[in-house]
Amino acid sequence: MLLEPTQKLQVIEVINQNQELTNKDISNLLKVSASQVSSIRYWLGVKGESYIAEIKEIISREENIYKLYEDKFKNKEGVEKQQAREIMVDWIASSRYRRGNILTLPCSDWNIEKMVNENVSKVFKYVACERDTNTFIKMAQNSTKYGRNNELYHGEISEKLFSAKENQYKHIIADYCGTLNKVKKELMYACMNNIVELNGTISVTLLKARDFGGAITKFNQLGSELTGGVCNNSDNENAIKLFFKSLACMTDFEVVQEFCYQDTSPMILIVLKRTK
Repeated sequence: MLLEPTQKLQVIEVINQNQELTNKDISNLLKVSASQVSSIRYWLGVKGESYIAEIKEIISREENIYKLYEDKFKNKEGVEKQQAREIMVDWIASSRYRRGNILTLPCSDWNIEKMVNENVSKVFKYVACERDTNTFIKMAQNSTKYGRNNELYHGEISEKLFSAKENQYKHIIADYCGTLNKVKKELMYACMNNIVELNGTISVTLLKARDFGGAITKFNQLGSELTGGVCNNSDNENAIKLFFKSLACMTDFEVVQEFCYQDTSPMILIVLKRTK
């Protein structure tokens, strides 16, 4: 797995502060591969400070993208948003699970989780994630309305996904409302490692918009190559659908529903179900 830019900076910091450490020492310390440390050490030697500057520029660009879409991450009451919630809840109900852990992004109002409580079961345990401090505080204040055994995590849902084991969750409600490029690695990990149980679901909401990281463009190109058509870089909807269909083909999941709707921006909901 490729290292994130922030991980590369951590490796560089350790290299600069502890010249006596070997690649294997740093690998064990930071839980990365020795070959990755070796590569970073090589490019640091070749480029020096310019290599560090390149990495910091990538981090800055990603932060600017997040700020650009920050309001979209907090979508609540857009056109057809309620219908998207109902679809997620219906698939959770169809799994026939009535207890267990659900990994989720409830924001402050717990709208989807409230619907699960009212229509499916009141005894699920929610592992609820939120990175924004103010939103996390509001989320925590409302959490006891939806069970008293919930786990609240102040941080990225990706940290829970990448540390999860097989069959750890019954469902995942990944109401991201962000871009595909930001979350594709963690979704791939979740599916490839079967972290939801058989018949469990992963519900994902994304912006149906230009992906600054290039994933949309790559999947549009792949779609054109597969169909023999002309590449249409603006066809974001089909590019996102192709990503999830490709992911399903490589894993034990099936794309069971696709739903496009309008919020503060055009959105798409994809529901994956583990079928084997």
